[in-house]
Amino acid sequence: MWRGHPCGGGTSWHSSSLDEFVARQQVVIARYNAAEAQVQIKEAVTGVSREFAELTSALAQAEERTEGMEARVSAIDRLVREGLLDAGTLSSPESAPMDDVEDQLALLERELS
Repeated sequence: MWRGHPCGGGTSWHSSSLDEFVARQQVVIARYNAAEAQVQIKEAVTGVSREFAELTSALAQAEERTEGMEARVSAIDRLVREGLLDAGTLSSPESAPMDDVEDQLALLERELS
């Protein structure tokens, strides 16, 4: 009988088939572990990116509000300079929106640190 034949009784065919099986199994396990690691990395990066995008958006909104308040202050200053508005008629509630912007900026600073 031929020694390497599957029905033959030789052990070399069995051992080489077993070696191939084990090698393929190890490759599959390695590929699975690599894919699992890539998923974990991408999920972690996506989470960080999402949080960063939210912080960036909040900061942009705070900047827009600040620019709006600065424009308002500039307009009031101009009206006072031109005598169209008396500085004595300005009341303290005008400072409330600025306090809101400052509170939001402080919150952003805490979130970023």
